This record gives sequence, C-alpha cells and structure tokens, in this order.
Amino acid sequence: MSVRASIEERIQREGPLKTLDLEEVVIDGFPDTLWDQPLEKLHLDNVAFLDSFPEEIFELKSLKELRLVSVAEHTDELDSDDCLESIPDTICQLSSLEYLDLCGNCLTELPIELTQLENLTRVDLSENQLGATHSIHLPSGVKWLDVGNNQLTHLPSTILELNSLEDLLVGWNKFGELPRLPPSLQKLDASYNAFGRFPQELFQLKQLKALQLKSCGFKEFPRITENWESLNILNLSNNQLNLVSDDIGQLQELKSLQLKWNKIERVSGAIGQLGKLEFLDVSDNQIQQFPKEMGQLNSLKSLNFSTNKVGQFPKWMYELANLETLQANWNNLAQLLPGVGSLKKLRYLTLYNAGVQFLPDDFKELTSLETCDIGINSFKKLPDFSDMSQLKFLGLSGLKNLDKPDEELSRIMDMPELSQLSLQNMSLQSLPDSLMSNPRLKRINIGRNEWPKAMKLDFKERFKPITIWFSRLD
Repeated sequence: MSVRASIEERIQREGPLKTLDLEEVVIDGFPDTLWDQPLEKLHLDNVAFLDSFPEEIFELKSLKELRLVSVAEHTDELDSDDCLESIPDTICQLSSLEYLDLCGNCLTELPIELTQLENLTRVDLSENQLGATHSIHLPSGVKWLDVGNNQLTHLPSTILELNSLEDLLVGWNKFGELPRLPPSLQKLDASYNAFGRFPQELFQLKQLKALQLKSCGFKEFPRITENWESLNILNLSNNQLNLVSDDIGQLQELKSLQLKWNKIERVSGAIGQLGKLEFLDVSDNQIQQFPKEMGQLNSLKSLNFSTNKVGQFPKWMYELANLETLQANWNNLAQLLPGVGSLKKLRYLTLYNAGVQFLPDDFKELTSLETCDIGINSFKKLPDFSDMSQLKFLGLSGLKNLDKPDEELSRIMDMPELSQLSLQNMSLQSLPDSLMSNPRLKRINIGRNEWPKAMKLDFKERFKPITIWFSRLD
C-alpha cells in the first residue's frame, strides 16, 4: 500500500490525526484530507518525495512540532543527494510551532519570515551547509539551538541577538577561535573545533552551567582565575591535557567532570576542594597515582579511572561513603586493600583486567552491588558472594587460575537476583547442574571455552529456559 493510501485509511479508521510519523519511506504524495487534520506533531525522518516537497505542510496552523530530517525530493532514493535546499517564507503561517528540526538537509539560509513564529523555542539546524555569511533568521524567543556540523567560522550576528538563548550546540564547525556568544547561555557544546587553547572568554558567561569542549586540541588545563560559580558540568575529553592543575580548585560548584581520553599523568590535590562533585571520569589517561585529597570528595557517586597505569588501589577511596559506581578496568592494581567493605552504597563495580590477584575478606560486605565484573584477573578463589542479595550481573570471564572452578561456580548460585552470568574464556570443561537452582538466571555467556559441539547442544537442552550464549569463535 502506498504512503498516500495508508494515511487516508488511517484517517478513516482513527478519525482526526494529531500525530504523524514517517521514517525511511518514499512518499508518493499526501491525501488532500490530511490538510484538514488537527495535526500537532509531524515527523518526517529520512524520507524521499517522488515529486516536489508539499508546501501545504506550512499551512498546518495547529502544528507544534515539525521534523523534516534528511528530506529528499524529486527522487525515489532515500539516500539521494537531492536534499531540501530551502524553506519557503510561508513557514510563518505555523503560528503554534514550538519545535522545528531541519537536521541533515542542504540549507544555506533561513527565510526572515521565520522570525514571526513567536512560540518557537527549540530549533535544530545541524548537518546542513550553513556558513557565517549566510542569513540565519530566528525568532527572539528561541532557547535551544543546534547549528553543529555546518561550515561556520563565526556566529552570524542574528544568533548573537537571541537574548533568550540558553542552550547552544556549535560542535563540528570550522572555528579557529571561540566566536562571540550570547551572554544568556547556560549550556554550550563547542566540541570538535580546532581552538588549540582554552578560550578564556568563556569566563564572561556568568550564567553558564554546562560546558562541552571535547576534541578541541587543548594541551594545557585552563587557567582559572576566579570561582566560576555557575558551572556544574565540564567535559574536556579527548584533548591532549597532561595534567589537572591547581586551577581545578576554583570550580567548586562542579558536579560532573569528564577528562577521559587525554594524556594526563598528574592530578593536583586541589581537586579535593570540589565538595559538590558527583561524577568523575579520568579513564584512558596515563595516571599512576592519585592525590590523597581525593578522599575529601564526599559527594562523589561515580568514579571511572579505567585504562590508566595505577599500580596500587588508593586507600583514600574507602572514604567515599556515597560512591555508587566504581570502574577501575585495565590497570595494574595487584590487590584491593582491606577496607573495601566500607563502600556500603556501591552498586556497580568493574575490575576487568585490573591486575588484581587478591580480594580482601570484607569484599563480601559490598551487599548493595547489582553489577560486578572481576574478569581477567589472577584469582585462585572467588570471593564470598553469599550476602550480595541484590547482584544481577556477575562477570567472571577470563578467570583461568581458579583452583576448582566447578566448586567455585556452584557457590554463586544462591544469589536470588542474579540474572546474567559471564563465564567466557575460563577453560571450563563442564557446568554445574546447580545453575538450574536459580530461578532468576536468564542468560549465561560461556563462549571461548572450546566446548565440543555435542556438549553445546546438551547445555542448551539441559539448562532450559536459560539462554546459553557461545562465541562465534567456538
């Protein structure tokens, strides 16, 4: 059935339409009855029109949301280069419009009539062909704007005049330095622009709460001369930073700090002054040890220092009473020191390939754990999981040094919430029948254990209704 016919049938069957979503289809036209519907949401994602784009869309006065994403015309190919190049000035008739998404087209400018849409507050113009010399006319009430992945070298003056603008996304453009920005901004994402240095002009944005500057070529941590009282979120991931300097202590309102994929070797003890910090990600760096002042991060809920060179598990970490998530994969920790049981709120723990040879006895006191992955380490004996009544996922892949793997696995079957178990690459020769004793266990991954074909078929039959997963390499 054609798109035109299916819409006509839906109108007859359901009555007045308020929402219409079409995705990845070739449209042979719309029925005339559509234009009489009280449509409030019209979403056209990656569609192609056999004929020209129907401008009647801009006469739907009840529309509040309009998505025209990757729209092609005069073609029957969904991936055609014949993308939408302009928006007619009749768009000014959409007086109720609040959200306009024109992502993924070939627009170089917007009609000035767009400024008449007084209710429009959210506009997505990403992945078009907008340049700094082109006209980007928008109504003064716009609060959220995405012009990422265009050809901008600076922001047109029409954007600077948006006095209500709070959220601005300008990533993946051609800025060599930070453009002038509206002072009303609260959130800014300027990632993937070749700034080279941290733009000190940002400190003039006194209302800024969230700043994303990923992959901007920074080699030095920003020089912060005053407390940036509004900033709650800072993301400087995927740059070339080699240290976190004392300036970090000025950002005392920070709740989230992301510094992954840098070249950081040293973290200043001033980070301990961030008393409101809840989320810290320093994964994929070259850190060997952390300052003891990090034990003062009393609000910290999530810490990720995976893929570093940390040689000893920090004792101060046991002081983080509110920690809920800890990721320490791919390090050289050797052992966890006694005291880990003090992390009473810890729900998510991953020590995958962390070089751990020994887990302390109080590991069993982590009774709030829901996810635990301790795969590819050198344990000869598993810790006591008997009191971990909340545990849902347990990862043991790559633990080839267990003295008696069958007995060890039999001991973990009493966990009442356990639903997923990963036992890949453990050189196993059998599975204990006690696996069936856990009614909540739904999935076991036992790939790369070199099972004979007959045994794999036996497992799938014997352990129904548990889903048994094997690797394609088996």
